Amino acid sequence: WLSTQPKNACASPCDPRRRCQRRRMARAAWAARAQLLAKLRPFAAQGIGDAGGAFGRAPVELLPEICGHLRALQPADLRLVLAAYSSRPPDAAELRVVAGVDAVDSAGREGVEAPSVRFVDALVQLLVGGSRLGTTEQLLEAAQSIADFAPRDCRAAVDFWTVFAERVGRLSAGNELEAEQLHSIFSSYAAWERRCGTIARGESGQGRSSGGPLGHMLRSCGGRLADPAKLNCLPLLAVVALARDAAQLGEPQHRLAAAIGHRVGAQGSVERLDAADLVDLIGAAGKLGGRLHMMTRALSDQLEPQVATLPSGMLVSLCSRLGALQMFPQRLAAALEGALTTRVTELSTQELLTLLRASGRLRWRVPAVLGPVLELVARSECLDALDGADLASLLYELYRLDLWEPALLEELVIRLGLETNRAPLTRKGAANALLALAYFSQPSVELCRRLVHELLRAQDLPHQAIFQVKTFEMAIRVGHLGIEFDDLGKLATRWLFSIRKAATPPESRSESALADDVSQVADNICWRHTTEVEVGPYLLDFAGVLEEEQEVHPYWDESKPGRSLVKCCVALEADGPSHFYRPHGAPWHWTSMSKLRHRLLTAAKIKVAHVPYYDWMQLSNDEEKESYLTKLLLRTQRERPMPKPKAADTQTDAEGVWPSSTDAEVVAAAADAAAAAAAMAGMGREVARRA
Repeated sequence: WLSTQPKNACASPCDPRRRCQRRRMARAAWAARAQLLAKLRPFAAQGIGDAGGAFGRAPVELLPEICGHLRALQPADLRLVLAAYSSRPPDAAELRVVAGVDAVDSAGREGVEAPSVRFVDALVQLLVGGSRLGTTEQLLEAAQSIADFAPRDCRAAVDFWTVFAERVGRLSAGNELEAEQLHSIFSSYAAWERRCGTIARGESGQGRSSGGPLGHMLRSCGGRLADPAKLNCLPLLAVVALARDAAQLGEPQHRLAAAIGHRVGAQGSVERLDAADLVDLIGAAGKLGGRLHMMTRALSDQLEPQVATLPSGMLVSLCSRLGALQMFPQRLAAALEGALTTRVTELSTQELLTLLRASGRLRWRVPAVLGPVLELVARSECLDALDGADLASLLYELYRLDLWEPALLEELVIRLGLETNRAPLTRKGAANALLALAYFSQPSVELCRRLVHELLRAQDLPHQAIFQVKTFEMAIRVGHLGIEFDDLGKLATRWLFSIRKAATPPESRSESALADDVSQVADNICWRHTTEVEVGPYLLDFAGVLEEEQEVHPYWDESKPGRSLVKCCVALEADGPSHFYRPHGAPWHWTSMSKLRHRLLTAAKIKVAHVPYYDWMQLSNDEEKESYLTKLLLRTQRERPMPKPKAADTQTDAEGVWPSSTDAEVVAAAADAAAAAAAMAGMGREVARRA
């Protein structure tokens, strides 16, 4: 038997000759890997060979040699190889490698050619597997490499972030991460999401909003960084980058926002930041969930002298950040108005749309800026560059800013009808478009039917969308829109009726202090005062005062309190600052939402009395307020209810039936309020002069 065996078959594993042979082979393999990595290193270093486009474009001829060493590569080597081939198309045929040898097909036959996989997928898979067992530094370095170089559609890269979040969550819970490591976590995940968007959350749906591991990781790391002892370890520019990354990820971070505001607000910190950093900090203050008014005002004051020298794109970005924050620094807004007036022609189509969105959020209606913007947006080449979602957004911004452009409106309705045939709008886009069509009285039956059916198929609508649909339904019911329910079909009609009766939270009531004050005064002087009556999408306070010779209203019917309120009382509207466009001051301009509300209520034969906050604030005591409100209510009660409008009466004509700055009925109510304020008894001469 021994004579039939190879000569080295019985050699002991501890044979010195075998050990020397293994060492020589290991040294040779190590030297070959070192030479291979040296060849790849110039293609993996940023800044080397960039001018010639060599970064990320390592030769494909090296792939067979790399595959021979693939299992032996360390995590750092895998990251280098991934970077070296990052600029090549991952689906290229030359970048596919065989997954194995001696494959077996479904029939059990051996020797079948093994399937091929993408080379970068194999690299990422090995890198992800190593990150489960490696050190914390290796985990963070793997995350940075995957964020920078992994393909967007790589399944292993998408799954990596769940593994990453779970492990980082455990490390953060044990307070085992330093400030630089926490910053690296935000930086890596923000870089991945900037490249891939919602793909980073995976198909499992465990996104940040669902409270999955990613959201838990961000909240835990943000809470750790909110500790001043950790945040102060980072330099100021790193804190700005942290704020930018945290805002990109969108997870509310109130404690972290407050800590960043305290750090940035330290003496001398703001002066060391450039304009781009200041703009990013303003945007981060809104997205992280903290208002940080003092810090934002300090940043705005620092930016104001630099506005004239900022690039046009940065001006639009600043407006967008202020819109998201819903803050309106007066001096900075004045500087922006002066700069944007001469820079509008330099903006792209998307920047023009972004500027309109920011103006709509801020209720910032500046004719010197919006006029040129509309001229540019109305051009055919600009409209051709917009898809269905952008067209719906543009239509909605025209509504929010009360911009009447009949030719542009008709063109938008036509184009939106064609685009919705190709691809449906989102729930938000469809609801916004319906509200805008109701305001502008655009009787496009086919478009309205299609938008209603898109919302009808939605499983659950957010409260804001339900409020908008209720407003649309009321516009049809009172004849404001110019179409009938039968035009939309039986299914859509039944659905709109169900939305009308849906028990959902009505509109939010803002300026509660003003509304409570007006309500208290009305309760003192009125024979009938009913608060928070739901009429369609609106919450109304009804109040009524009696004539001197009356003891009870002759039309009041206790068996029909709802109809009696409409006949005998007045809807009392306390118009706070949010009911007016900025910049505030004479002449005052009601917002389109307030105008639509007034128009729908008056079309429903409800008398409406408006109490503007700038008149109310001039009244110094309860006697003046009671006298003011009594005269206003009596004057409104004596008015005849308005008939339901015809379709032609709600359109814009050359004489300005629906002017872009005021509404006829609302202006009349304001004039009545001002006249009542000037004529009220017991009012001092100075108060009367100001009213």
